[in-house]
Amino acid sequence: MLSFVGDSQFLILMLIFKKVEMARRYLQATACYQTIRAAEVRDERILAKVSATEFEEALAGKQFHCAMRHGKRLFLKLHDSLWLALHLGLTGRLIYLENGAEEPRHTRLLISFRNGRNLGFEDPQDLRRGEPREKPRCLFGGAKDRAGCSAA
Repeated sequence: MLSFVGDSQFLILMLIFKKVEMARRYLQATACYQTIRAAEVRDERILAKVSATEFEEALAGKQFHCAMRHGKRLFLKLHDSLWLALHLGLTGRLIYLENGAEEPRHTRLLISFRNGRNLGFEDPQDLRRGEPREKPRCLFGGAKDRAGCSAA
């Protein structure tokens, strides 16, 4: 099926892609290679196919080794067979918080690192999803992204 996208829809898609790429670079520079002390799901509605307990246990003690993007999705590699998949949409954002910094009002997920800093996922809407998943092999086909992170 072939469909046409209007100028305004195209502009929105381009803004979302740019936002996700900026988030990927931001995470690569801040949150990667930081050991996760704990994760706290503040709103279970952001999760897909996993409970808050399973999600929190999957992240504890691990590190994000790299951040990759595919379209509107952001992938954070925990180890070869486990990735955190995020969909930010128009209103979601990730914030690397300094020690003692005030959390955003709509923090749905808070990841605490051993260095005392936190990564918050904030979204005034509750439609976004985050989940641990197998390798995103079908999306990347084993290729390396620009950051040099291999999905294979």
